[in-house]
Amino acid sequence: MTNREKVGKALYRLSKPIIRLWIKPTSVRVRVLVVNDQKEVLLVRTWIGIQRWSMPGGGIGLGEPPKVAAVREVREEAGIHVFVSELKELGLFQSTESDMLPYTVQGYSTNANGIAGPHGVHKIEILEAAWFPRSSLPKRRSPLVDEFLAAANL
Repeated sequence: MTNREKVGKALYRLSKPIIRLWIKPTSVRVRVLVVNDQKEVLLVRTWIGIQRWSMPGGGIGLGEPPKVAAVREVREEAGIHVFVSELKELGLFQSTESDMLPYTVQGYSTNANGIAGPHGVHKIEILEAAWFPRSSLPKRRSPLVDEFLAAANL
């Protein structure tokens, strides 16, 4: 484990009381299953938190439509530009991927055909972003990854 990973985990432990006030059980966040030409899945690993691999995503800004938030989060976290018009709804999921209160995730999927990324990864928030073949997904991943893949019939 790198020093940066250790610091991220320590900050997460220290900030949990504040985060619990911010993320309510009624909060809705977004996540996007991005699949490329080779049928690889884009996953990211956040710096602060439990550092499991998951789909890019995050909070929805005040007055921001969920699909717009989804596009923004993929661009911010992985440097990949996807389009609102190409997002397919996968449904609502309950996230229990951290030791925080569960929250609702609005799931989307999209194809990133012809995109080489990830590039321009948001270094403050993201430790790593990478493409993974469906047969070689990391063991330390969010349960949502498998739920999204099943919902997308992949």
